Order: sequence, then C-alpha cells, then structure tokens
Amino acid sequence: MVNVQIIVGRLGRPPMLKYLPSGDAVAEFSVAVTNKWTDKKGEKQEETEWFSVETFNKLAETCNQHLIKGSQVYVEGKTKTDHWEKEGVKRQKSKIVAKVVQFLDNKNDSQ
Repeated sequence: MVNVQIIVGRLGRPPMLKYLPSGDAVAEFSVAVTNKWTDKKGEKQEETEWFSVETFNKLAETCNQHLIKGSQVYVEGKTKTDHWEKEGVKRQKSKIVAKVVQFLDNKNDSQ
C-alpha cells in the first residue's frame, strides 16, 4: 500500500510553531490548492481545496522561519486522520504529515 500526498499551493496563514513535552518542534499550516478551468459555456471556473499540513523538528522550525501567508510551496508527505470525541460527538480531521516542503517563491517575491 502507498500513502503519498503531493500538493502545490499557497499558504493560507503563517505556520503555527509549538513544542511537544519531548522537545520536538511541530509546525502546522494550511495550503490552498486552486484549480482553474473553462467550462463548456466558455466561462472561467475556479475551485479551491484547503489542506492542513503538519511538519516536525528541523523542518518545522525551517518552515516557521521562512514561510509567510501567501508563500507558494510544494508539500510531500502522508495523509493522517486524527479521531476524537468532543461533547459526545465523534470528530475527525485529515492532514498531510509532510516529509518534504520546498519553498517555491523567489526571495524577491516573498518580501
């Protein structure tokens, strides 16, 4: 079985960095991936899908230092779904646990 997710998109918000009791760094951020096309009537269409991304340790700290809202990124990792219960309601949230994050913006574009 293969669990690989690859996306290219833009950050919806800056990374949120926190440290676990073990001392490991964790950064969380969201990435918007927009698909654009022209429909049969010739009208331009657009659809945006949002992905939650989580990174750990050195990669988390690097993302926190260099990524800002609107940064374009390539993300590669695995899909993970967390399950929990809150006030008697079962909930779940899927995210990408990234092993690779490449910054696609030029230094000039980020400033």
